[in-house]
Formats: sequence, structure tokens, C-alpha cells
Amino acid sequence: MAEVMVNDKRVVLKDALRGRDGWRVVELFQEAQARAELRETYEANRELVSLVVESWEFDGDPADPASYDAMDTFREFQPLNRMVAEHVMNMLPSKN
Repeated sequence: MAEVMVNDKRVVLKDALRGRDGWRVVELFQEAQARAELRETYEANRELVSLVVESWEFDGDPADPASYDAMDTFREFQPLNRMVAEHVMNMLPSKN
């Protein structure tokens, strides 16, 4: 499991995505690429993060959508979203 720090809180990211979760992450990335950048809706970003985060030191459960509503947008959610996107990009097979 990969660990990252977001606003002085430890976040554990999954090393593998299986079945439906992995497929949904691919769909979210394809939708973002169709728009030429990874700037989806809040809900799409929240869903992506919830599929990839195993655990965290923030309040609430990363699988619970309500947990994201309490996060500071600029110091917590956006940095976490960027780190998750980078992590997923590193998981995807290269096109070589």
C-alpha cells in the first residue's frame, strides 16, 4: 500500500483495484480524458478518491461520501484528489 501525507494526515492508497472498482476508475479517467483534463464534477472526483483510498487519518470513512463534505477543499480534498490521480496514472499500464 502506498502512503501519502495530506495536510499532516496519513492516507493509505490501494496498490490494486479489482473488478468493478478498477473498471469504474478506468471509466472515470476515460470521461476526464474526453474533456481533455482531469476536472470532473465534485461527485466524480469524490467517487474516484473513495475507490482508491484504503484508509486515512481524516474524520469519517473514505468510503462514506459524507466524509468528503467535511474536508477543506483547498488544503485537503484537492491535494488528495491530485495524489490519487497520480497514483492511478502510475497503476495504469503504459501504452508502449
